[in-house]
Amino acid sequence: MADIQRFAEEHGHNVNFFNPEPPAAPTADGVAANGGGGGGKKAATSAAAAPGQESTLGMTATKDGNYPEWFQQVCRGAELIEYTDVSGCYVIRARATYVWKRVQRFFTDLIEEKGVVEELYPMFVSSAALHKEAHHLEGFAPEVAWLGSTGPEPFDPEKPDGKGKPLKECIALRPTSETIMYPQWAKWVRSHRDLPIKINQWCNVVRWEFKQPTPFIRTREFYWQEGHTAHATDKEAEDWMWMILDFYRRVYEELLAVPVVPGVKSEGEKFPGGKITSTVEAYMPNGRAVQAATSHHLGDNFSKIYEIVFDAADGVTRSFVHQTSWGLTTRSVGVAVMVHSDDKGLVLPPKVAMGQVVLIPIPYQSKSGENPAEAAKRNEEIRDKCERLAAELKRADYFEGDSNKYWKIRAYADTRQDKTPGWKYNEWELKGVPVRIELGPKDYDKQEVVLVRRDTGEKIKGVKWTDLTARVPALLREIQDNLFVQAKKKLDDAIVKVTKWEEVTPALNQRKIVLAPWCQEEETEDEIKKRTTEEAAQTLANEQATQPAAAAAAAAGEGEEEYAAPALTGAAKPLCILTDDDPRRPPLTEDTKCFLTGKAARCWALFGRSY
Repeated sequence: MADIQRFAEEHGHNVNFFNPEPPAAPTADGVAANGGGGGGKKAATSAAAAPGQESTLGMTATKDGNYPEWFQQVCRGAELIEYTDVSGCYVIRARATYVWKRVQRFFTDLIEEKGVVEELYPMFVSSAALHKEAHHLEGFAPEVAWLGSTGPEPFDPEKPDGKGKPLKECIALRPTSETIMYPQWAKWVRSHRDLPIKINQWCNVVRWEFKQPTPFIRTREFYWQEGHTAHATDKEAEDWMWMILDFYRRVYEELLAVPVVPGVKSEGEKFPGGKITSTVEAYMPNGRAVQAATSHHLGDNFSKIYEIVFDAADGVTRSFVHQTSWGLTTRSVGVAVMVHSDDKGLVLPPKVAMGQVVLIPIPYQSKSGENPAEAAKRNEEIRDKCERLAAELKRADYFEGDSNKYWKIRAYADTRQDKTPGWKYNEWELKGVPVRIELGPKDYDKQEVVLVRRDTGEKIKGVKWTDLTARVPALLREIQDNLFVQAKKKLDDAIVKVTKWEEVTPALNQRKIVLAPWCQEEETEDEIKKRTTEEAAQTLANEQATQPAAAAAAAAGEGEEEYAAPALTGAAKPLCILTDDDPRRPPLTEDTKCFLTGKAARCWALFGRSY
């Protein structure tokens, strides 16, 4: 069933599930008999649809059992994305767009303090401009999308009299904007007084990926910020590169509660045409790494091509500028979803959750012989109180701690009367609201509520109404901190130190990333990819012979954790070279040997499978 659903969705068709069974009615205590009061797995399956209604609620795949399917179900069920009829291009819906907007706001505050201004550049680039820097284009050439005709239909050379008309010159959709921006900068820079240039733009780009599309993580169109600077000296540019990299670390760790590893890309992995590529790498629970953001020191490579020169202060010397470029994409949304979410659905850090708190009234059920009007009145009072408590919370400030700013709590009362509490618990767990507040008849009489944490499932009973505006902000901060702590522990546990090649593939097959001493010889990068691919294939072949059922499940992306396909397939590559001040970096001595060649090691680097 999951394979049929995935096939249909990848070809632009929505799949809905119909449940003919009505949701269970609440008991006298206001808790759904189907278990919805606890928000457990029974609620997830039975709170799927009311009679005659369609629903896509509920998770069927698990994070450990079928990671790709699980991730797609989270993205669809939590209404983060919607598929379109163009493969690899998605509608980013409100809940995910809100996360991206918070990333934009956080990062913009950081760079504006450093004098960065916003500009907007065209999304089209001429063929001549794109081909001017051949080495730069080489890194994107297979993914460049071209616009070649106009009219109500594409131009067909076999039908020259057709409705489509060819353009005189094909125009590329930007894969990145260096070749669009830098010819303009050459017009603007004349003197050292024109420097530095510090420009950022938020836009979309197109890279026509041929690998399997994955929402947010690997898409053919994505949104990003791309920043570009020009400086008078090489040192200024390098210092800027490192500063931006630390800003990216802060976006992930302080805002998204995702720990990252900062470092430098190898020669084979660095930005085409760049001098140094720095990166922050994130670890996903399926054993793969994600390049979370990159900051590049371009040196004077591009300024020589585009003739961006300036007169020095002495009035005699003419020099090429030294440049940087740096980017963070909507991949960040997918990273946060992958790291924090669970088998019930989406889990989001409170700082980026569109809704932080949902209040759910639990209706009073009239007893036999009791006047139904009295029960209706009580339920109206409970619903009204939920609305008033939500309004009080929305007026309350809470301090986020990292940006010295106060924000309003984003609270909502779900007073729909056509859904049971169990349905609502399941729905808001699936959609990742950090705090649920339950108000039942007994709670109402005591002027109390029950708080439920999305991250741990913990129930906090007996919270007085008068304490909510103080208790909820503190709980939101606690959830934010806990998500980071838990993710940091998983990252630390996933990094395995190795010193011999024989230790690499077994570690990768356990969903680890390896920290190894490396000689940094460029030809070893291809050798590492080749060997890990071959050894993964051999591992799978051995399992097919000894445990065919488990191996077949692994090949399909299903089965138990130790046989899940993402941990067993694909090449490993250098993720990043650790910086000298990284506490994870072991000592590097004259006796430290490369794990692959046995030659003298020049660095400690992380290696792993990645998206």
